[in-house]
Amino acid sequence: MAKAKAKTKSKITVPSIREIVPLLKKPPLPVYYFFGEDQFAIEKVVELIQKTYADLISSDFDKEIIHCEKSTRPEQILQAASSFPFGGGKKLVIVKQFDLIKDKTQFTDYVKSPQDSTILILLDNRKSFGLSKEPYKTLTAKGYIFEARQLKGAEWYAWVKSRARELKISIDDENAQRLLEIVGTEKQLLMRQLEKFRDYLGEGGTVTKEIVLKLASPTKTYTTFELQDAYLRGDRKLTLKIGFHLLDNGIELYEILPLLSSAVTILMQRMELKNKNFSTKNEEAKAAGVHPYYYNKIISSPYFRDINKVRAAAKALIEADLLNKTSGGNAKNIFLQLVSKTFSETN
Repeated sequence: MAKAKAKTKSKITVPSIREIVPLLKKPPLPVYYFFGEDQFAIEKVVELIQKTYADLISSDFDKEIIHCEKSTRPEQILQAASSFPFGGGKKLVIVKQFDLIKDKTQFTDYVKSPQDSTILILLDNRKSFGLSKEPYKTLTAKGYIFEARQLKGAEWYAWVKSRARELKISIDDENAQRLLEIVGTEKQLLMRQLEKFRDYLGEGGTVTKEIVLKLASPTKTYTTFELQDAYLRGDRKLTLKIGFHLLDNGIELYEILPLLSSAVTILMQRMELKNKNFSTKNEEAKAAGVHPYYYNKIISSPYFRDINKVRAAAKALIEADLLNKTSGGNAKNIFLQLVSKTFSETN
């Protein structure tokens, strides 16, 4: 008798928190569940929800903020969410540190049939958890749960430019990267620098290289962008130095690997795209699905010009990712092994 094939479980994914902005043009959802490592994004979205639907909250008594502790009982939150508003409009209940609630399965029934007159916002400080369990399974099915993942690669340029537009100044990709290399990827710190630029330039001003170098305040010794630059130059010693510094200062290996992998993926795509005779590098970048500035930066790598070096890097990254996910080994040792296999031909 032939053995039955084991069923592979498909990974459950939830929408990014950035996808919530178009939804705010519609009536509010009865439940919003936010989790992830980008707490800055969560705070800003909660502020946006409150501002968008402020007219629906008729009374100050209809806005309640619950700060959870380990002793907080689910019934306390469910009672607040299920009670009717005083003012006849909507009731807003914001629950902070929801991850401290022990028995979250008690919320499943509420999520299945939420109170129409309540906007319940649940804030979870965790980076990730099992989405196949309740109440997350129902939250996912209903479209109430959103992940605030950290930005990666060229997404940071878009974020900096977007925040600059909000302040009514402009900054291009090159100076956005320059700012990120000086300041790092802490959003609060980046916002302070952009506000400093706005105060200096006035509304309508354009951030130049000179402005960034003059006004931006260094806040980190190294950044993930500097790691990628050293990696693309083939500088083994500096790649190790920056990588170890990042790992010692709270950056996880699972945050570093995708940045390097995205660069290697683009380099492999470049090998294929060269044979398609595009007239410009911008057309190649469009075909690769990345911003032209980021694409040109990656393909200008002085080290990865040989396909064999690109393949060696890809193989080393796959092995490092597998080790990081399955072995539970020391992150520094895995990173050292990755760099050694990538630059085996260098000193």
